[in-house]
Amino acid sequence: MVHSALYLAPFLAASAHAALNDWTKPCFSGSCSYDLPAQDGAASGSLTIWGSENLLTDITPAAGWAILDCSPSATNQTIRLVCEDEGAGCDHLFKQTGAEGKIVRLPEACGANAFARVAKSYDAKDQSLPASFAKLRRRDGKQPTVRALDLDTEFASMDPSTAGSVGFAIQGLNRPGFASKPISTPSLRARRSPHTARQIGDIFEDAGGLFEVVFDEISQGFEIDETINVPPIELDEEFNLIDVSVGCAENGVGAGITVDIAAKGTVSADIGVIAVGTVVPPVLTKFNTVTRLNSDVVGTVTLGGSVTGAIDTGEITLFEIGIPGLNFPGIFQLGPAFQINTLLGASLEAQATVAIDLNFKATDALIVFPADAAQESASELDVGDTNFDLAVSPGVKVTGTIEAHLIPTVRLPLVSSSLPSSILIFPR
Repeated sequence: MVHSALYLAPFLAASAHAALNDWTKPCFSGSCSYDLPAQDGAASGSLTIWGSENLLTDITPAAGWAILDCSPSATNQTIRLVCEDEGAGCDHLFKQTGAEGKIVRLPEACGANAFARVAKSYDAKDQSLPASFAKLRRRDGKQPTVRALDLDTEFASMDPSTAGSVGFAIQGLNRPGFASKPISTPSLRARRSPHTARQIGDIFEDAGGLFEVVFDEISQGFEIDETINVPPIELDEEFNLIDVSVGCAENGVGAGITVDIAAKGTVSADIGVIAVGTVVPPVLTKFNTVTRLNSDVVGTVTLGGSVTGAIDTGEITLFEIGIPGLNFPGIFQLGPAFQINTLLGASLEAQATVAIDLNFKATDALIVFPADAAQESASELDVGDTNFDLAVSPGVKVTGTIEAHLIPTVRLPLVSSSLPSSILIFPR
């Protein structure tokens, strides 16, 4: 049993982390990684993809390319580029099958995505070079040809029977400070043993143990770095659930019922993610999360009525706010949200006003999804004292039952090229 004294990914300074991606080395080996840039309050983690070295390639400066035109925010676009250093391996882009249909690593400032599919490759209509490249010449003294690439993230359109499989592994945290673990992809194994060069499934064996390693690190392995401060979400809301009045024409007597809820408190959710699958073909093989939830929410349900009968609201979402997520555009996006839901049932026979206090507190509660993803999981959840106030007129007899629930929920909407759309409701 993991005890609440253990912490979920309290975090080393980002500068101390060993990045999986090396911008000084081209991705020519059939395996390539991308690390989320270190930003205050932003997610941290890494994406690794692997496949044939003739399918995965590179158009960063490390591969000899200079990008002339590229939007930093688009995922589908046409870019212009020129070979700045032939000796660095520009020709790898065209190796064997040509550039079209390949997956390229993009420079940091080019595109919202780390990797893109080359939909079309051709000589650019605009052959002009910026002043900074005006003196650029090939070995024969001529100006190099400016190329154009139509890029997109339509990986699902790629045929694995011709392109081969392309695997991916994502590991990360929805806040700063996660130290990614190096993984041994099939392409890396191939250098040690050529007999395993096409064992794309081998990575799943690594990934099977990766979650347990990451879970241990997330729950125990880090010391808290007090310089990383992610403030909790503040909640202070009032809601009206029901406000119904009914007039009785025969005797002029009115009846009605109102239900109001007020909720106030704070919540923070740190979510660690492991996702493994193939981009080509689109398959999500493994998806695990571990969340540390800290929440202190108090609420009051006030029910007033002058009608005999029963009500059942069903579960109603009162409040929802986004939590920082994890985003690798074109491949994987997790956009968590915190919800306050309520459920109210009552059966009363009297005119009365009832106020019920609801309290929910979670302190470093660890929640694993799926539940059997690790041998150890735990949560420290506390439902505080419930105060009950009843106000009726003198001499009025009240009978009935009241049931009220305040239900905090962490919701995980997942969008992936390997899972076009899915909504996951986190265990509560």
